[in-house]
Amino acid sequence: MTHQIEKKTFMEWLADGQKLAVLDIRPAEEVGYASPLFATNLPADRLFADIDRFIPRRSIRTVLLDDGKGGAVAAAEALSKNGWGGIHALEGGIPAWTEKGTDNLPTFDVPGVPFVTKIRDENKTPVVSAAELQAWRDAGEDLVVIDTRTLAEFEKSHVPGGNRNPRRRATAAIAR
Repeated sequence: MTHQIEKKTFMEWLADGQKLAVLDIRPAEEVGYASPLFATNLPADRLFADIDRFIPRRSIRTVLLDDGKGGAVAAAEALSKNGWGGIHALEGGIPAWTEKGTDNLPTFDVPGVPFVTKIRDENKTPVVSAAELQAWRDAGEDLVVIDTRTLAEFEKSHVPGGNRNPRRRATAAIAR
């Protein structure tokens, strides 16, 4: 069964600690910093072909976001008919999400340093200084640096040798 959910419910789900997939189905060029935190862009024209890559279990509670014109509702109904349980569309889409501004919303429009610091502190993410990273490289450590920023941010500036991971936007990792 397909459901539309209100912004209030969506906010509760983002904070309840339960499994939740959030897919912004707008075209990539329309997705901006008003997207809810941890949303993944999977444009509607690729949704049905690629959803299994992003959400491997059809029972995962999932919220689809759109431009407010009903595409998420139609997509949720079609996915539901094809065996996807727990599919929901945010009522009013991104326009409803941002209607009163984004100051108190968990979105990507938080300025860079405060955002990174907040995520780092909340998730207890290990911190590696540039000097430590260079020392690891000089010592021949086998490591991968994954830069999770948007393409525009990556092209403007990134860690030398860093790889861009287009599917992740809100977390970062350095693997050794």
